[in-house]
This record gives sequence, C-alpha cells and structure tokens, in this order.
Amino acid sequence: MLGLKFNLWYGRSSLFPEDPKPAQYLSEYEQLFYHYLSVMIPSLVSLPKVRYKVLPIGIHETTLLEVQNVYSYNPVRLNLFNGFVRGAKALAYAGCKTIFLNGSYVTSKEIPGDFDACWDPEGIEIRRLDPVFLELDPPRDKQKAKFYGEFLHTRLIETSTEMNFVEFFQRLPYNENLKGILRIDTTEDPWLRGPLQ
Repeated sequence: MLGLKFNLWYGRSSLFPEDPKPAQYLSEYEQLFYHYLSVMIPSLVSLPKVRYKVLPIGIHETTLLEVQNVYSYNPVRLNLFNGFVRGAKALAYAGCKTIFLNGSYVTSKEIPGDFDACWDPEGIEIRRLDPVFLELDPPRDKQKAKFYGEFLHTRLIETSTEMNFVEFFQRLPYNENLKGILRIDTTEDPWLRGPLQ
C-alpha cells in the first residue's frame, strides 16, 4: 500500500504534482506528508560481529528524496548525499538507468567517510559520460574530490572475490554475512528526469 501511495505522489494521479519540489522547498506539513507516503527503505538490522546496523538482505528500490529523508540527518551525511546526487545526475544525463548505493553511508554509522556506488553501463552514451566515471583503479581520488564517494560500474569485477560489484556490495568485508543495498531507477526518479545542472 505504501508503494501505491508513493507512486501516486510521483505524478501518477492528478491529486499530486508531476514534479515534486526538492525537500528544502516543501512546507513542514508537505515534508511530513511526503515522508510518510514515500518510506520504502527498510529498517536497518544488527548482524553478529558487525559494529553498525546494515540494510537487510536484498536490493531495495528507493529514490533520491527518500535517501535524503532517511540518511541525511547531519551535516556530514548531507554533504555526502549532495555529492551522490551530483554523480547520479551526471550518470542519468549520460543515459544510465540504474544506480546502486552502498557503503557506510547506508549503515547506522553516525559519521560515514564516504559512499560506494555502482552504475549499470547499459545504454550509456560515452560522449555524454564524464571521464571521471572511467577512473576505475584505486584510489579514485578524482571521483572522491568531485562527488565525495566512488562510482564503479556493475560489470567491473572485484579481484579478491571475482564478483561483480552488485554482488560484492551485498557482502560484508572480512566475513560471509550478506546485507542489503539500495537501487535507484534514474528513469523514474523525479530529481533525475530534468536537465543536468
């Protein structure tokens, strides 16, 4: 039911605007209303021998607004979110349809150092793609300077596990525990449908 209400808010009913305003421009009442209709990210869970709570197993659909509402609750996190949005907009402009979000940013860690993301290269127009996204070898300093996090593509293989990064992101380092990640459909997200700014 929440998913249905969420879709209605995003322009599939004449009751709501086609292109919702960014959260900072909504009234307090609108923000509350928007938040409670759009909650789709599941609650974090505790795992044995893991310091911070993580997303439950699975790939969880979300939007940029919901990521902001759930995870941008202090200045450091908001700064990381803004960097992620810049990267997501640049990828959407180049034709990317799917972005996955991971890292300490989507855990209960109060002050995460960065975020980790990966993007599906299917449909990308290379002439529109910022070359910084092709910086794939560590330490990826140009990406971190521009976006405050890292963007790897989904076909890249993590050498120690021989997994692609969508699979690798769903494993906790140093043990076999599985966890969840977030998925953003750039073709449906209202913040990514407009021109690149």
